[in-house]
Amino acid sequence: MRTETLAGKVAVVTGASREIGAAMAEELAASGAAVTVAHHGEPDLAAVVVDRIRSRGGSAIAVDGDMTESIGAASTGMSKR
Repeated sequence: MRTETLAGKVAVVTGASREIGAAMAEELAASGAAVTVAHHGEPDLAAVVVDRIRSRGGSAIAVDGDMTESIGAASTGMSKR
């Protein structure tokens, strides 16, 4: 029996439209977290993960984004906006 230890928390999982990322997103949702399924250009795959989470009573959304730019943005101070 799973104890919902992440209730009220939000998890952002990058690469969540495929394989390990999808499995992590589903496990986090099963533990009570609201999950952001972050993907890059794979909306159909991300939608499948979101649908699986929601069909099991979880909360999830899909967000398309290129995470490779985040390091550059952080180093230039853009992350403070």
